[in-house]
Amino acid sequence: MSENPSTLFDCYLIADTPPQPGALRDWRAALPYRPGYLDRVAIYRRASPEPGHERISPRLWLVLPWTTQAVPEDYAGVAEIIWMYDMAEGETPPFGAWAAAGGAGVWVRGAPAEQVAGWRQRCELRLWSS
Repeated sequence: MSENPSTLFDCYLIADTPPQPGALRDWRAALPYRPGYLDRVAIYRRASPEPGHERISPRLWLVLPWTTQAVPEDYAGVAEIIWMYDMAEGETPPFGAWAAAGGAGVWVRGAPAEQVAGWRQRCELRLWSS
């Protein structure tokens, strides 16, 4: 990170219980950082151009079990939540509940990749399969 501040790192944190949002913010803030091109371009996502950059890397993806109590908005600006959902054979996907939970999307485990690909066509959620 110090040698090449333009590198975009994606870190996937798989946890059984959600870490405190403040702890993740502190950890990320302690990493080396020099604003680069991508950080300056990212300000166009905001209503106001101040400050003149927004830290882009590392991007943190917090992968949590579906049954975990976490509020995605609490992690805004530091991590995106991906819900880990274990699908039982023959189960109908709970698209409404997934959408209501918020976050970056759902990692569906236990369903065939082809089936998950079909579900992507029927909903507006990001779905991953394993």
